Amino acid sequence: MPEETSEKAVSSHPGPVLEMEKVTSPEHSQAVESEKAVSAESGQAVESEKAASPESGQAVEMEKAVSSEHSQAVETEKAASSEHSRVLTKSLVDLAVESWRFNKVFARVLQELDPWKVGKYQGKRRWFQGRLEEALKDAGLKIVDVQGQPFDPGVAATPLNGGDFGAEDALVIDRMIEPIIMGPDGVVRPGTVMLKKEASS
Repeated sequence: MPEETSEKAVSSHPGPVLEMEKVTSPEHSQAVESEKAVSAESGQAVESEKAASPESGQAVEMEKAVSSEHSQAVETEKAASSEHSRVLTKSLVDLAVESWRFNKVFARVLQELDPWKVGKYQGKRRWFQGRLEEALKDAGLKIVDVQGQPFDPGVAATPLNGGDFGAEDALVIDRMIEPIIMGPDGVVRPGTVMLKKEASS
């Protein structure tokens, strides 16, 4: 009997249950709307990522282009530096050859002076020659004078009168017209010489 009374009591008060269902229904709708809003935001995020992806690719391409331009600039700078070094070396070699010639001429002039004047100018000539050799040494260069030495085809010098002699003639270098310039890696500029037959003993 008590159980039947309880069921009647519940059945006789259906109002509160319906009211709770009505309250719950709007909350459920709000939850659904919130899910839709989150889904829409997620879609927008995906679209943003898609839009950002081409921009990222463009940034990578720009970075590659900048890197390529930098490499080209480095290569151009190296080429310019190499050319500048070549021009400086050539200029120094030209100056060395002309200084050597001047020194030779000055030495011949001294032979025609009075003996009491020779000592004064001979000291200046030797000083000049020493300074020239020091400057060339700092640049890794050296003047080689082979005057008076036996001549053979391996000498780094071009004979101006080589056609005046036969293959069997023993020759010596009579006079240097231009000196041989040597560098760290070998001959920088070959010399020019005049030949003569070796004196018979």
